[in-house]
Amino acid sequence: MASYNVDKLNAEVKKRYKGKLEMIGMIKCPYMLPGDVWANDPTKWPALEYPEVYSYLIETPGVFTKEAMNNRKSLEAHNQFRSGWVRTIFHYDIPATKFVIMKANVNPSQRLNEP
Repeated sequence: MASYNVDKLNAEVKKRYKGKLEMIGMIKCPYMLPGDVWANDPTKWPALEYPEVYSYLIETPGVFTKEAMNNRKSLEAHNQFRSGWVRTIFHYDIPATKFVIMKANVNPSQRLNEP
């Protein structure tokens, strides 16, 4: 899997990302962890309910507003998920915390001019 390059983020986004990492007790970007720490076992996923999703997406600082989330079907990620672009979903349980980080393998883009 490709790693997430935090160094390429602009200053504001990097600050917000590092703040979220601090909230869950991590210093290093979790996407830089070796592949063998990520598990592919949906039975071990945390219970996820609407209030947690709402709190994370709306109440924490981020790029999405309440109005944007109400129009969720126009969101690119929602459309890609519904269209079958998401293949395998992995999770990583952060040791000594209740937090879990998830990431997914997705189909590669057919565009040659965009990453």
